[in-house]
Amino acid sequence: MNKSKNFSGHPIIKQVFNFISPKDIYRTAEKHQSDKYTKKFTTYEHLVTMI
Repeated sequence: MNKSKNFSGHPIIKQVFNFISPKDIYRTAEKHQSDKYTKKFTTYEHLVTMI
């Protein structure tokens, strides 16, 4: 039985976070050095907070 993973009772915010890969965010942050001077609040945490 094939079931779609979209809209299967998951909240929309969880679907958004499943779509966004943390690995891609960390790779982009490293490329642009956006976490260069951070101590605790990383780019990924900032993205999660903004969403």
